[in-house]
Amino acid sequence: MKAAKANRGEFYVHKKNGWVYQVLGYAKMFEHEEQDIIVLKCMRDNMIVTLSADLFELYIKANKFLKTKNILNNLKVSL
Repeated sequence: MKAAKANRGEFYVHKKNGWVYQVLGYAKMFEHEEQDIIVLKCMRDNMIVTLSADLFELYIKANKFLKTKNILNNLKVSL
């Protein structure tokens, strides 16, 4: 069973450190047209992360990233 594809604008919480990531979108790799990459934005420090969309789906299946709608409780802000 294939995991549902993460949609643009959705928020995911990294289970280990509690950081919140927003899905910015998908893109195709230049030389590997059959492979998608996903672009994530870390809400803590605005760092942009890109990784394989298949790998991200595996992380979701393994519960390393959890989908959330309430980001205010999970958002860690360093002041």
